[in-house]
Amino acid sequence: HMVSSGEAGRDIPGMMTRAADFLDNEFETGSSTLLSLLEPLIIVVLGGLVGLIVLSVMLPILQLNTLAIG
Repeated sequence: HMVSSGEAGRDIPGMMTRAADFLDNEFETGSSTLLSLLEPLIIVVLGGLVGLIVLSVMLPILQLNTLAIG
């Protein structure tokens, strides 16, 4: 639509620049929205990984403690 409008107004380069600016702005908005939605998911996944590492370190220590007592 933008190209045909540019042809009708005899300003194809200007319309292509406008279309490129519009699409660039739309991409920036969409990607920032997607990244803002992914941030909490990444935080939860990393928290789970840290918890798993802490559990894998603490579990053998606790098993040694119960072995020494029992």
